[in-house]
Amino acid sequence: MTVVGIIAEYDPFHKGHLHHLQETLRLTGADCVVAVMSGSFTQRGEPAAFDKWLRTEMALQNGVDLVIELPFYYACNQAAEFADGAVGILDRLGGVDVLSFGSECGEIAPLEEAAVCLAEEGRLFQKQLRLGLDSGLAYGKARTEALAAIRPKLAELLRQPNNLLGIEYLISCRQRNSKMKALTIPRRGSEHSDVSLSACPSATAIRRHLREQGRAEDLKEVLPQASWELIRDRQEIKRLELADFYEILAARILLAGQAGLENIYSAGEGLANRLCAALDQAADLAGLIRLTKTSRYTEARVRRLSAHIISGLTKERFYRAKQADAAYARILGFSLRGRSFLKKIKKEKSSRLPVLTNIHRGRPLDDPAAEEMLAFDLAVSELCHFLRYGRLAEFSDHRRSPVHRVETASF
Repeated sequence: MTVVGIIAEYDPFHKGHLHHLQETLRLTGADCVVAVMSGSFTQRGEPAAFDKWLRTEMALQNGVDLVIELPFYYACNQAAEFADGAVGILDRLGGVDVLSFGSECGEIAPLEEAAVCLAEEGRLFQKQLRLGLDSGLAYGKARTEALAAIRPKLAELLRQPNNLLGIEYLISCRQRNSKMKALTIPRRGSEHSDVSLSACPSATAIRRHLREQGRAEDLKEVLPQASWELIRDRQEIKRLELADFYEILAARILLAGQAGLENIYSAGEGLANRLCAALDQAADLAGLIRLTKTSRYTEARVRRLSAHIISGLTKERFYRAKQADAAYARILGFSLRGRSFLKKIKKEKSSRLPVLTNIHRGRPLDDPAAEEMLAFDLAVSELCHFLRYGRLAEFSDHRRSPVHRVETASF
């Protein structure tokens, strides 16, 4: 059995994702596709617009065989932590042969070269990085400029988001001495796909269209059939945005104060103080972000900090999990092939982390840091379910079982 791993958000699953999946299957001949997917929050610092259970259905209906939730600690984080959390799950799951990801570059060799250069961080690179940070650049920008000073061609790769994530995946694989082989598929999509609908629009464009137009019918020609039908049939379900959490965020900031905010993960370097000052002038979330962000504090960082404040993710909690390399594989859904894969790794005892198919049994995890991370993740999910549906009842994670796809997808 050849098993391929994919790291994704699928918010929602669109034609670009389908192209990546189909090309991966064509090039690898894989028997099973395992996706590690962001849960309630995403890497951009926003709550997932579409419920994770709906996104799991989309993935399964479009050909993914097993969907594993990427915990909030890693899902709502900078690229390096996002990548390492997801790669760690795939690597320790056991039996995953290939890690496949999309990139603007479309070639694995230059991405691997950049990963080696960044992972080793020679003295000249470190000197250039410090110069950038001291000049007030954000870390990501400073790192790109540091690499540009010594390897200009490689630095160009970092200026494109999918390349950057791919490089972080490769760094994590290298640091973990992973046996997974890396494969990259050229990203497919219009140059302007982030801002408008096109033949292959981005998830950003799709979410923006639904937010501004609210018509799922318009997406019939630009989404895979299964994704469109799921969105159409459930278009009355609220699509969450960070703005929906603004009152909670403001209350958390006011109650914690600057001193309390300094303990929040991703705060620091004066950002907490700036956020407190901005709240005094802001009328809404957009205003708060506009008044807080600078060239050093990017909008994405401010959004992630906001999500960390809302959830209460502290430095202590995150680094306790990081030090323990805490992880588990919480199953959100599977096909028949996915279930066969789970049976295989259980029989062979090849997995180096707990596989959770039923959280309702209340059995504690062996690792206290992982147990704490799971409890935290469930609490964040419950908050999102409550804001999305107005009640918990049948929508609570404590009442949900993995989505099961009986039919095998055809391509």
